Amino acid sequence: MLKKAVREWMQDSQAYAVEVRLGSITSLVASFLLRSRVTASIFMICVPIGTIVMSTWSEYFVRRWNRPFRAGARGGLAVGCTLLPLLLVASCVCAERNKVPNLDALYYFLSILSACSLMSMIATVCWLAPTPNHYGLVVVTSFILAGVGQVYVPKSAPGFLWIIVPLWCYMLLVVFVLSTLPGSFSAGEAALVSQAIFLVCFDVGLQTVRQLGIFEVPRMFVHDRNTVQLAVEVMFVFALAVGVFVIWPWHSLSTSQLPVIRSLTTSIERWSLVLWISLLASVLLVLLPWLQLVTKTNIFLWCVTFLLRPMRLLLIGYWCLCLLVASYIVHKGHQQRRTITTDKWKLMVARKKFHLLAVAIYLPGLLWDQELLMFASGATTMLFILVEYIRAMKLWPLGLALDHRLRSFVDSRDSGAAILTHIYLQIGMALPMFAYPLSSFRSAPKLATFAGLLALGIGDTAASLFGMKWGRWRWPKMDKTIEGTLASIAAQVLFCLLLTFLDSNIAAHFARSWHLVVPAIAVGSVMEAFTGHIDNLVLPPFLATFLLLT
Repeated sequence: MLKKAVREWMQDSQAYAVEVRLGSITSLVASFLLRSRVTASIFMICVPIGTIVMSTWSEYFVRRWNRPFRAGARGGLAVGCTLLPLLLVASCVCAERNKVPNLDALYYFLSILSACSLMSMIATVCWLAPTPNHYGLVVVTSFILAGVGQVYVPKSAPGFLWIIVPLWCYMLLVVFVLSTLPGSFSAGEAALVSQAIFLVCFDVGLQTVRQLGIFEVPRMFVHDRNTVQLAVEVMFVFALAVGVFVIWPWHSLSTSQLPVIRSLTTSIERWSLVLWISLLASVLLVLLPWLQLVTKTNIFLWCVTFLLRPMRLLLIGYWCLCLLVASYIVHKGHQQRRTITTDKWKLMVARKKFHLLAVAIYLPGLLWDQELLMFASGATTMLFILVEYIRAMKLWPLGLALDHRLRSFVDSRDSGAAILTHIYLQIGMALPMFAYPLSSFRSAPKLATFAGLLALGIGDTAASLFGMKWGRWRWPKMDKTIEGTLASIAAQVLFCLLLTFLDSNIAAHFARSWHLVVPAIAVGSVMEAFTGHIDNLVLPPFLATFLLLT
């Protein structure tokens, strides 16, 4: 079977080969940069070598059982499994360069996430073809990785169970994501999304347990945290928890034959009212106390003092104006849905309007108030997820209207049960700000926080519009054009030059490292041309990794 998998892998499209090479070479380079820390050894073992070997085996099964994945998507496990570990490697390098203290927790998360990259592939195969042999492989692999991790994690790291239990939880999370939303992910996207969810949930869980005093948290996790980052993480986990513990159970009950349940489900208004009350109760009884517990502040007073500043009120008013513009675009798109959905160019222009609007929203915040932007992006992501629940459940009175309007802008990438690309756009634009998960994120290179804006707002928009309108020469076996890629590179470099006039720190960084920034942008643009994943999800962490290393 291995020979057959290797032969099929070698015969696969050139685009997938480019993805694997980019991911694997970058893994090796980033691992070499961490040669001074023993912790990086587990990353060097698991990611570069393990990804190449295991992706060969797992991609064979992904192609053989392609039914549960997003239509038309390649597996892409090699890239999807390595992006977040690479981003953490770059964060570690940048933190050591700036002599930031308390890095043991960051290295612990890097070790866990690196081991999870292999578990992603094994978990995917076990879900596709569940046999006792595969489950035995999961158990054996998790014990091996936990044993290696026990040797290579920092000396202050906790014991064996703190490594193997997260690996098992992560494997169950991958299976849950693929089972709950069939047709919404490729295998690589499912791995990437699961890693992000796991990392945030694990961190929030540690902070919650620490504040409740259920058991003693290892000392490496006990240090001052940025209140905004903690609040954003709690809001994200809360939005996911509502789907698991509120929406999913109520959706399962909707098919029940119990008289009480049937009396509710016969009336859409009555059934929707029950769900609206459940959502409101979750916010009042769970989210607000949870925020107050984890941040150790009175959340209402903190919000008042945090938001009621003249510059921040002005910025919030500007964002409200942008929200009105977005609502108008959605309304006009719904009115023109018949022509938009049948014309590829008009659909592309309609979708890229939101990318340009995201640039208009994020640029002032990135330049002048990143803390406010972090908080606003976290709250917006939570609202987007809750709105997606309302749309998917078609809750009266907003559900059907939301569904009809959002469907006007979808393409083949939203072929599953959920519409996720707009949520990916929001997360992708904000993710680089959280790529430096330390109490003092201001020591990170400021240009790296613009990675989402550069990759999605500028580069992807220029590549799509220019390539579709004027592109003639196509990359081998791809629909993307060489002209579009060149336009993406040129647009991002010109935008970086514009930023040098707006921010002195970026000007100094670009003048010192332009010979590294420009190749990083070029590699990100080539990745955009060859990747089979959703751009909004893959490009920001990929570009942020390189920009953190410049």
